[in-house]
Amino acid sequence: KLRLAVTLPLKITQQIISIHPHLQLWVDVFRSQLVKALSHYYILHRLTTKTSCRKVIVSPVSLYLPAVRQFARDYHLTFQVIPQTPTPFSSQLQHHLSLYLEPIRWFLAHPQELSPFILSFLPAPSPSRAEVLIFSNGLNLASYHTTIKALSKLVTIKIVTDKQNFKDRLYLAKYSISGQQLSTRHLFKAPLINSKITLTHIKSTPWFIRQSSLRHLSQEIISQTVKASGAKILAKKQQAQHLIAQVQPKLVITTHDPGPSGLSFVTAAQTQKITTLLLLHGSPSLVHFFYSDFQLIWGSIMKRWLIQIGLPPSKLKLGGHPIYVDYKRYFNHHQSKSWPITIGILTTGDGNYEWHQPLYFWDLFCHLRSLRHCRFLIRTHGMQHLRPVAQLARHFDLKVSLNPPLHLEEFVAQSDFIITQNSTAALVPLIAHKPTILLDSWFPFLDEGLIKSNPAF
Repeated sequence: KLRLAVTLPLKITQQIISIHPHLQLWVDVFRSQLVKALSHYYILHRLTTKTSCRKVIVSPVSLYLPAVRQFARDYHLTFQVIPQTPTPFSSQLQHHLSLYLEPIRWFLAHPQELSPFILSFLPAPSPSRAEVLIFSNGLNLASYHTTIKALSKLVTIKIVTDKQNFKDRLYLAKYSISGQQLSTRHLFKAPLINSKITLTHIKSTPWFIRQSSLRHLSQEIISQTVKASGAKILAKKQQAQHLIAQVQPKLVITTHDPGPSGLSFVTAAQTQKITTLLLLHGSPSLVHFFYSDFQLIWGSIMKRWLIQIGLPPSKLKLGGHPIYVDYKRYFNHHQSKSWPITIGILTTGDGNYEWHQPLYFWDLFCHLRSLRHCRFLIRTHGMQHLRPVAQLARHFDLKVSLNPPLHLEEFVAQSDFIITQNSTAALVPLIAHKPTILLDSWFPFLDEGLIKSNPAF
């Protein structure tokens, strides 16, 4: 019943872009905001149909306010926002200390990676012109390190990255990949754009929201998004245009082109009639789309599946999955035996409005409390902020280590069993032949991935 609501945000976004083509760079931002709004509207609908409700009181960090406002208008409810309480100084200090301590914890566990990390800060030679221009962040680029090294023996390559965090720089240094980081200090001045959006009609609407309400909600969200990020995104596009004009490549490669930064390079290259290629960096989902001329994907099974959901075969190029070859080699030599028994838990998410994750862990810990003798490792997605999970685990008297300083392959090797959400990282314990249990998070608009129907589970 909710499948339409999962796919509809992309259709609405594509309709808006057909009317306002200058907004193409926002396609993935719009889609994710609409998914979030629809899911929260649905939650409110479920709650209020089972209770007698006259007023909605909400914290701005719990539910998406545009969705709550629209719901309150539709059902004639009064609406109040609780002022966000300031974060206690002790919590702020703890957060900042954890950021500074992360590299120390990491290099104590991996001293061999300190030297390449320090050397990565030294200026590295970079060609002013190249046949291939690659744009990515650190983690996605590191997944293709063998491909990049093989390609560099055939043609000249220039690598450009977005702003790098600690993990990005760490992985690039580990695999000896040097790239020019886009400067955030010298952004080009972007022209102002009209944020008024026209949305004529929506053909189909989920059963829990009226068509007029969905249209009004979509227009409000997209107008707000353009106002908030318009200048920054357009400035990124101007940076991409300037860089492509300098480098004059024959091929532009990205790792996530629906995102504004990657799509800036794709559209700038296509304007100059330069071929663009997208490297798949994760298992595709039911809502899979890209704007590059071609996408490099992982094998014939995935190609058949993507063709079945409507992607043109001519745009899909069979490649490999080079990072998984590395994992295979690693597990041939590293299979830890631990006592007590260690259970690894993998989560996924984008870090925003993940109110369902506490429900997931509450339910999971309730079932695991009889295994107090076991050790638990939890690895979250890099964008998630789930520090209170460790505190919740203590409530159930469970011994939990949250985001230990381990590479993914080390995390899997130290675990005897893996419990995973619908994450591409779940492919790694399958490669290691670890017992792997898919226990997905309850989320009404889950964008189900290919891995969820993988027979290996």
